[in-house]
Amino acid sequence: MRLRHPLTRLIYDRQADGSVRVGEGDQSGVFDRRGNWLSGNRKSADPMLCWLVSDGHLPAWNRVAGDSPSKEAQS
Repeated sequence: MRLRHPLTRLIYDRQADGSVRVGEGDQSGVFDRRGNWLSGNRKSADPMLCWLVSDGHLPAWNRVAGDSPSKEAQS
């Protein structure tokens, strides 16, 4: 999964090992799914976006009403 941060415009890109590369070109860093710095010259990242990109889905508490209808609504 790859996303652009809506405010900083930095690219958050999931790596094969589950880490997240943040930035563009030589101004980038690698972070774990919690936003902890692992390597690179960029040392800060949005922890929520790191989690979203590494995990690939929104948590249940962050879903918009109507995104995932309940079984009762489908009947």
